Amino acid sequence: MKLTKNLRLVIFMCSLLVIGLLVSFQNCFAAPVIGSTNTAPASSSINIGPFIGQEVAKENHSATGYEWMVIILDFIKNSLWPILVVVLVYVYRNAIKTFLEKKLPDLTSAQTPLGSFEFDKGIASKKMDTPEAEVNPLQAKINEKGEQEIITNFVKNVTMEFLRASSWNGLKVLYLCTECHRKKLAFDLKQVCASDGSMSYDYAFGYVVASCSAQFLRYESPDNINIKIVLVHGDLQDEIMRAIEARLEFVLKTQGKDVESDFKSQLGKIANYIASLESIKK
Repeated sequence: MKLTKNLRLVIFMCSLLVIGLLVSFQNCFAAPVIGSTNTAPASSSINIGPFIGQEVAKENHSATGYEWMVIILDFIKNSLWPILVVVLVYVYRNAIKTFLEKKLPDLTSAQTPLGSFEFDKGIASKKMDTPEAEVNPLQAKINEKGEQEIITNFVKNVTMEFLRASSWNGLKVLYLCTECHRKKLAFDLKQVCASDGSMSYDYAFGYVVASCSAQFLRYESPDNINIKIVLVHGDLQDEIMRAIEARLEFVLKTQGKDVESDFKSQLGKIANYIASLESIKK
């Protein structure tokens, strides 16, 4: 079988790697043992001091003269692995390219801790984020409409939850504010609480302030008693009566007819107060 040039190169690199793994260069270049047979024994009758110094120098040279070669050969041996990998990638680059071209189109999605990720949508999304991406005006309008719808639904859900979590006295305060705003009336909060008889002024005013902090209301007042509501959130205006009716129905089911009648009576007092303001205005 005739070996190709690339295959011969791979075999040569593998051979070098095997030799490098099997051979210990440190042992090949070990220093001779001091005091070997090549060193003449010293005679007590002859002064050989200078010659002893020369032998020690030779032995030290033998012990250190080849250390640089061991370091170089070890470096070459340790470099064979990455070199072999590079050679294999180079030799079989066409086969690797063909394999990737066949397999990559099948990789359309991957499972991640956050769910399934689709590569084509991810790439398209990344392209849309770049300044150079062309934006279809119609698609942009649809996207903007969808985002606006999401925000609107979110705000409505927050309003519904606010009304659901409100106390009965809180719902009465919101009813007072929304009705007076709708009819453009200012009211005296202390008079309202006095005629109601079931909630204090401090509680009612605190609820007005809390509602304003949540951006459901906005009011003007010179003394925090005479109050004019200048803004009511649209969802609150639309949902307040449904929330009151739902609360009365809940009270009827859970606490009975008497409690429901008492709640209706409290709400009727506020309605009568608003009607009196209307008559004064006319």
